[in-house]
Amino acid sequence: MATGFGVLLTSEIGCYVVYKICFNFGFLRGAPVYVAALDPQGLFNAWKALVFCVTIVAAMFLIVDFDLWPLTMFPKVMRQPVLGIVWSIIAVVLVGIAFFLGVGVAGMDPMTFLVRVPVPSFLDRLLF
Repeated sequence: MATGFGVLLTSEIGCYVVYKICFNFGFLRGAPVYVAALDPQGLFNAWKALVFCVTIVAAMFLIVDFDLWPLTMFPKVMRQPVLGIVWSIIAVVLVGIAFFLGVGVAGMDPMTFLVRVPVPSFLDRLLF
C-alpha cells in the first residue's frame, strides 16, 4: 500500500511540475474563461503541450506493442528504474520527431495532429 501511495504521489507531483513548466494559456487572454491568476505562464502553448503529452502516452503504448523491443536486447536496461527512464526518453524522442514533422514542418494544427496520430492508435487498440 505504501508503494502504491508513493507511485500516486510521485506521478501527481510530476504532472504538477510539467503543468507549471510547460503549459501557457496566454492565448485565451480576453476570453471570459481566462483567469490570469490560474495561468501557470509556462514555456509552451497549452494546446501544443497537451497534444505532446497525449502523444507520449501513445508512443509508450507503441513500444509495448513491440514487447519492449529493442530494449529486451539489453538485460541491464530491463530493470527498474533504468527501464522506465530509458523507455520515457525513447518515447519523448519519438514524439519530438513526429511532432516536429507533423506540426512544425507540415504545418498541421496541433488538434488535427492529435486526432490523426495518437488518437487513432488508441481507437485501433480498443476496436481490434
